[in-house]
Amino acid sequence: VDRANELMREGLQMRDESPVIVEYLAALHGDPAPTDYGNTSKHESFAESFALFHVDPAALKRTNPTVYQWFASGGHIKALKAARLADGRG
Repeated sequence: VDRANELMREGLQMRDESPVIVEYLAALHGDPAPTDYGNTSKHESFAESFALFHVDPAALKRTNPTVYQWFASGGHIKALKAARLADGRG
C-alpha cells in the first residue's frame, strides 16, 4: 500500500508543470508543437520535440528553430539540474 501511494504521488507530480516543461514552453513561445499529436498537451509537445531533436534534428530546426536551439544549448538539462538543486537533490 505504501508503494502504491508513493507511485500515485509521483504520478500526480508528473502531471504538474515541471521546471523543464516551464522552460520548454518559454522556448516554444506559444508556437504549435512539431506534430499534430504534440498539440494534444504540453507534455506531449515536449515529448515530440525531444524525440524529434534526437531522431531528426533538422526537422525540428525547420519547424521551430528556437526550440531546436533550446535543446542544442542544453536548456532541458539546465532546467533539470536547476530543479534538482532547488529540491536539494543536487
